[in-house]
Amino acid sequence: MLFAEVLVENKPVPMVRVGVTDRNSESAPNEDLLKKYELTTDHVVQAVKKVLEKKS
Repeated sequence: MLFAEVLVENKPVPMVRVGVTDRNSESAPNEDLLKKYELTTDHVVQAVKKVLEKKS
């Protein structure tokens, strides 16, 4: 179990997972992969905003 999962189970805090979902990996230029797997700065900012909305 991940530390974040243990934390949320024992001390409920807003949390959104940011990362690559279960997919086969592939080779491509870094920027293309970041876009495909939704790991660009914009995607991370959206995830942070989502957490802040839950906190309110």
